[in-house]
Amino acid sequence: MKFTPIPRPHKPEKRGFLKINVLQRAAIYPYNLCMNLYMRMLWVWTMAQFAKKLDVATEKSSLTMRVLPNDLDINVHMNNGRYLTIMDLGRMDLMMRSGMMGQSREKGWMPVLGSATIRYRQPLKPLQKFTLESRILGWEDKWFYIEQKFIAASGKNKGSIAAYAVVKGAFVNAKTGKAEKVEAVMDAIGYTGKSPEIPLHIRHYIAAEDTLRAATSAPPKPESHAPNNDNQKGAANKPAEKFADKAADKPQDARKTGSSPRPPRP
Repeated sequence: MKFTPIPRPHKPEKRGFLKINVLQRAAIYPYNLCMNLYMRMLWVWTMAQFAKKLDVATEKSSLTMRVLPNDLDINVHMNNGRYLTIMDLGRMDLMMRSGMMGQSREKGWMPVLGSATIRYRQPLKPLQKFTLESRILGWEDKWFYIEQKFIAASGKNKGSIAAYAVVKGAFVNAKTGKAEKVEAVMDAIGYTGKSPEIPLHIRHYIAAEDTLRAATSAPPKPESHAPNNDNQKGAANKPAEKFADKAADKPQDARKTGSSPRPPRP
C-alpha cells in the first residue's frame, strides 16, 4: 500500500520580506534622526566649529531653524515639549563657543539643569522660521542663569517672541557627584570678570525656586523610639509583684480585723 505525502502550504520566500523590511527601515531612519534631533545636533556642532567665540557675559548665541513636521502636535503647531528639547541645542552652541564645553570634557564635568520655566506666548506654525537666542544673565554660587527666547523669523508674527524661558544650570563633577563652583568654571575658560547684575525677575525666579524646593523637600524622618529592655523587664515583673503583695496582705488584714476564716462546709 502506498502513501501519498500531504502537500504542504506554500511559504513565501524570506528574501522578499527582508528586502521590504530593509527598505522600510531605510525610509524611516532619516525621520527618526530628525525626530531625535540628531541631525540638528550634528548641524549645530559643525557650525560651532567655524563660528566666532562668544563672551559669556555680553554676547549671545543665535540659531535659526524651521518648524519641521515632526515638531507638530495635534493642534498643528510646535509641541510644547519640543521647545524644551530645542533649547538644549541653544545651550550646546553657547557652551561650545564660549569654551565651557571643551573645558568640561577635559575636567570630567557634566552640564546639568537644576530647573527650567517657560512661557508660551504665540504658536509657531508648520515650516515657520524662528530664531533661538540664548545668553547667560548671571551666575552665583554654583548656578548659571540662562535666558532663552524663541523669536518668530517669518509669518504674520515675525519679530515677536513666541516663547520665553529661563533655566539654571551647573557643572557636576562626574567623580564626586557635586556641583562645581562657578569661579572654578570661569577660571577654566580664562574669564576673570564678575557676574553681570542679575535682573529683578531672575531674583524673583530664584526666590520662587527656594519656596518650591522647601515645599517639595522630603519630610524629616520621625525619631525612632527604641524600646528599653530594662523597662520591659520591669513592666513584666510588676504584675507578679502586685499579686505577691496582695497574697502577703491577706493574712495581715485578717489579723487586724479579728475575723477568722470560715470553716469548710461538711
